[in-house]
Amino acid sequence: MTALATADPPDSPSISGMLERLRDRRDVLSLMGLTLAAKPVGFVVQLLIASSFGAEAETDAYFVCLYLATFLANIGVQVFTTLFIPLYFDHTAERDDRATIAYLNAILLVFTAPLFLFALVLFAAPGLAVAVAAPGFRGETLETAITMTRIMAAGTILTGIGGYMSALLNVRRVFWLPGMIPILQGGATIACILALRDSIGGLALPAAFVADFHESMNEAFG
Repeated sequence: MTALATADPPDSPSISGMLERLRDRRDVLSLMGLTLAAKPVGFVVQLLIASSFGAEAETDAYFVCLYLATFLANIGVQVFTTLFIPLYFDHTAERDDRATIAYLNAILLVFTAPLFLFALVLFAAPGLAVAVAAPGFRGETLETAITMTRIMAAGTILTGIGGYMSALLNVRRVFWLPGMIPILQGGATIACILALRDSIGGLALPAAFVADFHESMNEAFG
């Protein structure tokens, strides 16, 4: 009779389950807070770009190069997140750690290899990439875009890997590190533009693009 009296009703949540829910809710709230905090940082970055470089040819070249450097990585991250999460949980449900690690290594290789190939194309043949993305560029604007594309080629790899690592952390229930990345990126961008705009002009923009991903990945995963 004593055991029956002290047993939890079948439908009542356990204490550990309630604590797990509270922890998940706290993680979600912290991620929301970091996401909101990143918005004004991004706004400051846009204001700084506009006030430092205005609507000049260098700015036009930068935004075309930004598209080239990020579009494949963004597509890869979307597909990776959609495909990776359900398959990851399928592997962990089988409680086979070796198979899960092998799966992670394989899928990271599959998704990272195209980024290296595309970055190589951007670095080796930037004129071809710019001609496809902005066929109207001529003269100094074209030359600037070609130079920026070479500088930003490494950002293709860093953008993709940063997105993949964020997905990995999310499935491991680590939300604050991915949430910090946009803030770290924005801060690194602001610092890089302020430090370099007077010495190298518009080339500070692609330099900041590469620097922000390098800095944020060092902070989050280094």
